[in-house]
Amino acid sequence: MFKELGMSNQLFWILTGSGGGRVRNNDVVKGIAERKGVSPQILLYSFTMEIGGSPLIGTKSVVHMREDVDALIMHKLEWEKEELVAMAGVINKDLIQ
Repeated sequence: MFKELGMSNQLFWILTGSGGGRVRNNDVVKGIAERKGVSPQILLYSFTMEIGGSPLIGTKSVVHMREDVDALIMHKLEWEKEELVAMAGVINKDLIQ
């Protein structure tokens, strides 16, 4: 959505806020992550970037920050349209609950 408008949005609390914990533990999300060979956390970061967002990583741990940045560089994922739709559905469903 943001890409089509020539915009970017920096999203905070991707993993823990606004249901992030529930989303990354969702069976659909875990299944896509497993097929792609990444953690659900990296999948959520990649999804955020795929839709034109920029994940704002809020960790205070230097170790976690390095892991997040390294993972994002190493795991530029290829997405199928069906996977993007499934991820959006999980996130939208979680926000409504």
